[in-house]
Amino acid sequence: MSEQETKSIALFFFLAFLDDKKGVELSQKVAKRLKRIWSADASVDHALSLVSECFNTWTQALASKGQIIGSLVASEETLKLPQNVGLEAWKKFLQLEHRDNVFPLIWTEVLGYSEEVVGQATKISQCTIRTRIARGLAHLGSHCSLEKAHA
Repeated sequence: MSEQETKSIALFFFLAFLDDKKGVELSQKVAKRLKRIWSADASVDHALSLVSECFNTWTQALASKGQIIGSLVASEETLKLPQNVGLEAWKKFLQLEHRDNVFPLIWTEVLGYSEEVVGQATKISQCTIRTRIARGLAHLGSHCSLEKAHA
């Protein structure tokens, strides 16, 4: 597994839950599963299987808690951030945004994976993925605007 693949998994789970402990736990689970899959079949598309495994693990984590995505967000970041850097807009976004929009937004806009890969991994049409990304970006932008207004 490449360093970039490992970083993508870890960053996704941190951004999805804003909890580094949960992020590490789920990242290790996915990495272990992917190593098994990739060693068993060298022809497996790494990007597609990586996004797919993260999607399945994320969905299971949400379902196991029986909660909406925002209620899983840590009240305070467990990682130290530089002074004057906050995640308030992102926290608000996670708390209010429909989970269907969160996953594709992180994988395409933050991690740089293609809409096609995300669509195939989640078994959702590329058009629907684009719509969800656009909605997510609009909602995230509104939270950023509110944060600036209150600053």
